[in-house]
Amino acid sequence: SDKLPVLLEAVVSRMGKAVSSSSFDIVLDRYQRHLRNVALKQRPCDLALRKSTELTRQNHFSTEEMLAVIDQVRLEDVQSEHQRLFRDAFFETLVTGHAGTAE
Repeated sequence: SDKLPVLLEAVVSRMGKAVSSSSFDIVLDRYQRHLRNVALKQRPCDLALRKSTELTRQNHFSTEEMLAVIDQVRLEDVQSEHQRLFRDAFFETLVTGHAGTAE
């Protein structure tokens, strides 16, 4: 599509913008409540599935581990994450269809 460069530019520019303090607080609070609900209010079958997943996945943090450290997450960490992401990552895109080399 001829709009792919526009979409890519919009996504990249949005990732570089600062997160407001109020938005960060709202999202952090919601995520903390979600983690507490997962840790404390689960059906036994869901708890068994979650524990099984935690035991079988290699790079997986348990809900309890995330709850233990979520209070240490700061707005500055989130704001600097996009810089680390672009510094340490390599992005490659496959475009199919009627796209020329200039696009």
